[in-house]
Amino acid sequence: MLTEVAGRGRADRVWQALAWRVARAWRRVSRLASLSRILLARRLGVLEALPAAPQHLPDPDLSNALQARIRCALMDVHNQPADLFAALARLIGRAGGGLRHWRQR
Repeated sequence: MLTEVAGRGRADRVWQALAWRVARAWRRVSRLASLSRILLARRLGVLEALPAAPQHLPDPDLSNALQARIRCALMDVHNQPADLFAALARLIGRAGGGLRHWRQR
């Protein structure tokens, strides 16, 4: 149903009436759902279904890119800029999301 809600325009009154309820049910289930299900709602653009604002959700694409960069940096540790690993550590924290901002109800 979430994909149906995401695919409909705002002009469809019947789906618009159901959209909030479907999104709320999805958000309640998100506590039990896997991360991939939550990211599906994010990619579909149904922001009402997310347990938090999109910037507070984990970002697997950023995480994968960072892992590749860290692997490259670790191969030649001594020739890296002094603050590179501190910056990568901050970005890893960002890629993990901010769970304290998730809705608890």
